[in-house]
Amino acid sequence: GILAMVRFKNRYMLTEVCWEDRMVDENLAANHILNAVKASVQSNFGDVGFGTVMLSLQVKYVNTVTGIFILRCPRDFHRLVWASLTYISAIKNRRCALRMLHLGGTIRSCQKAALEYDRCHLRELMQMHRTSADKEAISTALKNVQKELMSLES
Repeated sequence: GILAMVRFKNRYMLTEVCWEDRMVDENLAANHILNAVKASVQSNFGDVGFGTVMLSLQVKYVNTVTGIFILRCPRDFHRLVWASLTYISAIKNRRCALRMLHLGGTIRSCQKAALEYDRCHLRELMQMHRTSADKEAISTALKNVQKELMSLES
């Protein structure tokens, strides 16, 4: 028989974690986010919902300083995942809300949106901090973010 290649079509969601206490969580990792999303899908859409998204669900990028992440999910069920994101009220036992910033068909479109968001966020930080050491640290953080985002693969 002939083996046909099947391409899985995905959606990429650039999402912001808005912490209730407005404090940065530098220990936030991809697995914390993924576990919260999986738990939300499971509790809101059951085994069938969980089964449809589980294989494709992956956190591709996390920025702990600006509180954003890129989540990959199956295209045909992205609304189910999006709905599940809105039901998440805590990650790592800290109260939060998740806000979708960009929905894209390619990781590249999310990279561009994430870079723009990070630039704006870090510009705001620059205006708040006056010392040259702080500004240098923020500038270095932006360069690191750019490198990390550009190294992402689908």
